[in-house]
Amino acid sequence: MGKSTYNAPAADPNIGIAQKQLADLATKQWDMFNKDIYPEMLKQSQSQEKRAQDQYDLTSSIAKQQQEYAAKDRARYEAGGIPAMEKLKADADLYSTEAEQERLAQAATADITSAMQQQRQQQAMRQQAYGIDPTSGVSQMSSGQTSAGEGLMRAQAANQTRQAAKDIGLQKQANVYNMYAGLPAQGNASTGIALGASGQGLAGGQTGIANYGATGGALNSAAGTAMGGWGQVGQIGVGKYNADVNAATAAANASNASAAGLGSALGTGAALYLKAGSDIRIKQDIHPIGKLNNGVPFYAYQYKPEYRDTWGHGPQIGVMAHEVEHIPGAVSIHADGYKLVDYSKVMNHGI
Repeated sequence: MGKSTYNAPAADPNIGIAQKQLADLATKQWDMFNKDIYPEMLKQSQSQEKRAQDQYDLTSSIAKQQQEYAAKDRARYEAGGIPAMEKLKADADLYSTEAEQERLAQAATADITSAMQQQRQQQAMRQQAYGIDPTSGVSQMSSGQTSAGEGLMRAQAANQTRQAAKDIGLQKQANVYNMYAGLPAQGNASTGIALGASGQGLAGGQTGIANYGATGGALNSAAGTAMGGWGQVGQIGVGKYNADVNAATAAANASNASAAGLGSALGTGAALYLKAGSDIRIKQDIHPIGKLNNGVPFYAYQYKPEYRDTWGHGPQIGVMAHEVEHIPGAVSIHADGYKLVDYSKVMNHGI
């Protein structure tokens, strides 16, 4: 018995298609990036560098201006502002002293005294007009009442003036404090606003390159997904082809082994004249595994359960009766009506 013939299966054409798609997609992606994305990203990068330089120049200019303003402000403060505020502070501090408060209180009582003297003079003039003697008891009683009221008013005026002086002093000191505290804060706020606007300009300049970077990333991601998909197609095709080659090789090996085994089992002695049940109707799980040297195909199979006790259990190797009926004397009919094969006829046919 010779070896059976074996031809490797053809490669799956989808492998080549997938590889071509991968190559085309990679080329297209590179061309798009090289011609469209990269030049624009380079342009935006250069533009960003210019914006960064502009921002630096602006920041430097602002810092220089702030230094100049600070120097001028310091000069103005030293020449006029600080002396004026010191004068205001001294004035405010003066109101907080007991001496100043007492001076103001005395001034207030003096005003009361002057006003009461004018009132007494007017009262005396009215009494004389009505014929009342200024030295009479009625006149003296009225004058005494006026004097008592005058003393009360002078005391109240003094107390109120002292308290008012304290309040004015506190208010003046608060105003001076606010002047000292507010001016530096205003200068710092102006500087912060200018620097903030400059920073916003730089951030706006970065938006363009960020957009193009995102576009390039999206392009790479989409191309990577497509390439991955086609790569899987190619790998599946390669895997299938390898499986086909392995299956064909295994079948050829099985065919060779089976042919050799069949020749060994049927090639000598009484086995040459063995007749076996080979009717396709009594077999199942039939698989072609090769051909004999004379071209007769043979198969792996099992007998159907009801025929196994007669013809054998487990896997079998042999021919199909209806395929060797053309060989003289090879096929006969069993008493039960199914076909038998004389393997000696089959094996020697064509030799």
